[in-house]
Amino acid sequence: GARWTSPAQAIESGQHDPTLFSAPERGPVNPSGTVHSRPSAGHLAGIALRGFAMGSADVVPGVSGGTVAFVTGIYERLVATISAGSRALGRFLRGDLSGGIVALRQVEWWFLTTLVAGAAVAVVTLARVIEDLLANHPVRMAALFLGLIAGTVVVAWAMLRRPEPLHGVVAGVVGVV
Repeated sequence: GARWTSPAQAIESGQHDPTLFSAPERGPVNPSGTVHSRPSAGHLAGIALRGFAMGSADVVPGVSGGTVAFVTGIYERLVATISAGSRALGRFLRGDLSGGIVALRQVEWWFLTTLVAGAAVAVVTLARVIEDLLANHPVRMAALFLGLIAGTVVVAWAMLRRPEPLHGVVAGVVGVV
């Protein structure tokens, strides 16, 4: 079956295409957008682990779960899923019940619920641990966070089709500000 591809792998292989980051964990989709089958346990575990990583990052002040989603290659898919849910809510609020139901079928529920469950487990299990680590090992934790940020910069830089010196200057200015 399809294998998950990280952004860096896609770029290195010359196959950078936003659709690469969408379908591996998703079952077959019919023209109305409904999913026919449940993803495999292995794919769901991968999504849950990404959710756990996102939740772990969200527990840390100044670190974003969105950054983890970006680095793990699910950011675009997450935004698309949230947008689909938002469209459904908008239709329901306008009184368009049938349009809302159709829009709800566009939401990747297996992906979203598994991701949120993984994040929730991380928040519940790690909040106290990370609080203690921040209090008792501030230098090591700062080094960890700096490493996360540096890793994100490397992945983002690799996604540029034609990196130019100006990109580096802009990134440096934004980083300082």
